[in-house]
Amino acid sequence: MQQRRTPYSWAVFLDDLKAGLVLLLVEIPFAMGIGVVSGMGIPAALYCLVIVGIVGAIFGGTRAMVSGPSVAVAVIVASVLSSGEVSFVELSVIVVMSGAMQILFGLAGIGRYMAYLPHIVLTGFISGIGCYLVWSQAWQLIELGMTDLAVAGICIAVILIWPRSWQRYVPSQLVGVGVAWAVSAFLLSGSQLLGPLQLGLPGISVAIPSLDFLPHAAGAALLIAVISSAYTLMIAQSADAMTGGQHNANRQLAATGVANMAAGLVGAVPGSGQFGAMAALVLGGRTVVAGIVVSILTAMFILGFGPYLATLPIAAIIAVVIWIGWELIDWHLVKRIPRIERRFGAVFLATMGIATFGDPLAAVVIGFIIAGVGNAAALERVEMDSVLSVPLMDSSFLSGSDDSDPFAARAGLLAFRGSFTVASSRKLSELLEEDIRDHEVALFDLSGMTHMDDSAAHLLRLLLRKAGTMGIEVIVFGIPERLHGLLDAFEVLRNVPEGRVVDTMDEAQSIAQRLLAAGDDTGA
Repeated sequence: MQQRRTPYSWAVFLDDLKAGLVLLLVEIPFAMGIGVVSGMGIPAALYCLVIVGIVGAIFGGTRAMVSGPSVAVAVIVASVLSSGEVSFVELSVIVVMSGAMQILFGLAGIGRYMAYLPHIVLTGFISGIGCYLVWSQAWQLIELGMTDLAVAGICIAVILIWPRSWQRYVPSQLVGVGVAWAVSAFLLSGSQLLGPLQLGLPGISVAIPSLDFLPHAAGAALLIAVISSAYTLMIAQSADAMTGGQHNANRQLAATGVANMAAGLVGAVPGSGQFGAMAALVLGGRTVVAGIVVSILTAMFILGFGPYLATLPIAAIIAVVIWIGWELIDWHLVKRIPRIERRFGAVFLATMGIATFGDPLAAVVIGFIIAGVGNAAALERVEMDSVLSVPLMDSSFLSGSDDSDPFAARAGLLAFRGSFTVASSRKLSELLEEDIRDHEVALFDLSGMTHMDDSAAHLLRLLLRKAGTMGIEVIVFGIPERLHGLLDAFEVLRNVPEGRVVDTMDEAQSIAQRLLAAGDDTGA
């Protein structure tokens, strides 16, 4: 369901304008830090803030979204560049490809499936990115020298001690960079400066790639697309929680894809939704206009104040990146690891560790696999409890039974309730085979089954065949309409004799009574 949009008024615009002005002071140093992290440079990150911010806001499906450069995507870009196999022009092609993939995600309706990326994997990945930023940038500071260490220390100290009540009016990061700049200019000489930056109107920087390059680029483009998409939708969900709205996931993905294609064409860093969306809401912003204000003012900043950035100390920008990395780590979850379920802790720590010291793609893939295995184990327990195996006593199941054994149960009922998936199918197959071994007739009740996957269908077919080889008569009843196609496709009922697939328990009971009576006559 789409959120209902209220009329846009002058009062709402003033709220957005105020939030955008304050948010700009946060976004400028943040974007500069992203430029350093990505390896593409500060101008590329500032261009991203302008292009992705405006395009994502205009075409997006979230009322309060702010888009621009993000740390998670920037680290992936840095890993692609660090391989030494990709030039900046080729990287632009990869960014354009990732944007095209996001557009396809949106058009294909994949937006809602992005939510299937486990939150614990995404949290571990982002926390790992934070750890990577802290240690990698700290090491870079050490290599710069003691003067730069002092400048960075002053910047971080100012960020930490800046009163929270003042944060709404003047962001601590901006104050920290300003103080560090003043210290390096008037007190501590010798710190390394950014130097002249080539800022101005961007031009087309992408080239037509060779066919040999495209397969090599597809993996990196897909990773950027997936992380950018998952990150964007996570931000959209968080913004919805604050506004009470409901975003359009597919439209948001397509809009982010268009924005990243535009960014790639001019050599900008690819982007996504970012936490500036929540900051804008806290500052009183109401709509995407707050983000558009940030982008427009950033463009004015690039054109008017770009030359003055040359005197900024590199250490101040690195300090901001270290602070960003520290904030990205989910310390609340880290402290609760001893209390949470072991499988969640394993997923979080594995994903975070690989993202910190290894490959970002491997972190997401391995984290997803571990989470899937853990969830399958948990699902197995749930599905095992939802299958009922009951011996049907002859004295009550067979009308007119005069069996001298009051505990005789020649028929057994297997009732499936809920889902039957790969998580539990093999274990259930083994247990159910043992349960039906002592019966002459086995009744399979599928009336309560809500879902069955291909693995479960295959193993159910094997179980029915095994029952036949064991001399057990099989009756199946209550098949839901939605499962007929799957059962036919995998020929699950191929080994069930004709006339043994019925609709109700009464019909199945009647057939079972005839089969048992026939067995008695044969025995006699």
